Amino acid sequence: MNPGYMTVVVLLSIGILLGSGWKDYFFKGLSYKSIVLFVAAWLIGSLIKLRLHVHGLDLQLNMAFTFLLLFSVFLLIRLKSALERLNLLTIGLMLCILDFTLREASGLPMEYIAICLAIVVTGLQKRLDKQLASLLLGFLCGNVLSLLAHQNSRLLILADQSYQDLWWLTLLFTRVFVVLYENGIAGFRKWVSVIFEKK
Repeated sequence: MNPGYMTVVVLLSIGILLGSGWKDYFFKGLSYKSIVLFVAAWLIGSLIKLRLHVHGLDLQLNMAFTFLLLFSVFLLIRLKSALERLNLLTIGLMLCILDFTLREASGLPMEYIAICLAIVVTGLQKRLDKQLASLLLGFLCGNVLSLLAHQNSRLLILADQSYQDLWWLTLLFTRVFVVLYENGIAGFRKWVSVIFEKK
């Protein structure tokens, strides 16, 4: 599959979920307006590319990278305590290392990498805003690490299309896993309560 197609598939899937009334399950706490604004800003940013020459390296900066970076900083600032910020930064760095290792050393397909990362995020964070912040930080730092590992390339691209594909796919898997986890826990508790009531 060519880079960029997975992003389109994920966005269409999210659109179907939103249009069919599943927003409160998958994107609890977010309004339709905020979701549309986020996607629109990302789309505009992904269409703008800047060519830079830094320390002998040719860089192509996809403005989606800048938007995601600013958005992750905004999410961090919104947190009330320094401990929460430190926790998210730690999770983001862990995801960065895991993302870099899986992409560079494992040879796994993108779908499996997304599932691995989504499982880790789901296990560490359940709130949507914190998941977004940790995923953004992890992927942005992982992208920079990948570029540093390939400095001999003629052109280094920040937030290229394949990286954006992986980010959107990981986000979708993360929200699906959270919904499955929450429904599984609720079902288990209901089953336990029914068992005890019978006794």
